[in-house]
Amino acid sequence: MRPTVPEDQGVARTAAEWVLRLQQGVTAEEEAQFAAWLQEDPRHAEVFAEMDETAGLLDKLLLPAAPMVVPNARPRRYWWLAVPGLAAAVLVLGFIFWWQPYHAPFAESAATEVGALRRLELPDGSVVHLNTASAVDVRYSGSERRVRLSAGEAFFEVAKNRIRPFYVEAGGVTVRAVGTAFNVRLNFSDVTVVVTEGKVRVDEAQGPVPVLPRVSRPDDLFLVAGERAVIPRLVAEVAPAAPQVVAVAADDLARTVAWTEHRLQFSGTPLPEILAEFNRYNQRQLVLGDPGSRFAPLRRLLQPHGLPRLP
Repeated sequence: MRPTVPEDQGVARTAAEWVLRLQQGVTAEEEAQFAAWLQEDPRHAEVFAEMDETAGLLDKLLLPAAPMVVPNARPRRYWWLAVPGLAAAVLVLGFIFWWQPYHAPFAESAATEVGALRRLELPDGSVVHLNTASAVDVRYSGSERRVRLSAGEAFFEVAKNRIRPFYVEAGGVTVRAVGTAFNVRLNFSDVTVVVTEGKVRVDEAQGPVPVLPRVSRPDDLFLVAGERAVIPRLVAEVAPAAPQVVAVAADDLARTVAWTEHRLQFSGTPLPEILAEFNRYNQRQLVLGDPGSRFAPLRRLLQPHGLPRLP
């Protein structure tokens, strides 16, 4: 059966051809052609880098006891290029095995009930952690990985794959990642994105109604590790405000994702907010009455460090 490859397989094949040509030696004119090809589209450089890395892995797998020398080749290059007919065969096989595991279609939906957490392992090595009362719909095509968060909160650990970006859609907002880790929480009035590793790009989801006002934000909103963005949602046909981006201290980052380890942590958090978090994980809701009387013991119990382990 033929492997499933993305629509831009022509780019990958061209990148593979350049890998071979560069290892065999090129003229100044060919170098100029290669540079022009890279500049045609930013994805060309990404695909070439992936193909070059694949060739390096193949070289390690096929490395003989006494490596062969290829005349006029670049210093660190692949001995199998010197064997007639072998280079093309290895490249074709490498192309098949390189595309198939990372670009095969995949679809799955997952949800959690109130008080439940779930870990969802995806076929590319990415992991989705679902918080209480959350739901995601995962759809992988040959050219992209896309997850729709329709309710609740999720923490994403994204496996690196430059030419198959990872998108998370939530409340009209799209978060684009390659290899990173970030938390997305879908609220009624906003979407909160916190990056714990790497970098992501936040943009509006495809649709007729803009979510991020272009007059008050740059074309691309980038977040790096240690930053949080609160993106207001469109409510009652009122144009949302501009996103708020702030730096997050290391301790606050740990508290943000502590739920993935069945813990909730607080530091200087108002009691109503603590109770609201408790209520997210329980069918029976706590109501704050007079903080100075009946809830005084609860205040002393909860404020120092955190909460008991979740079920």
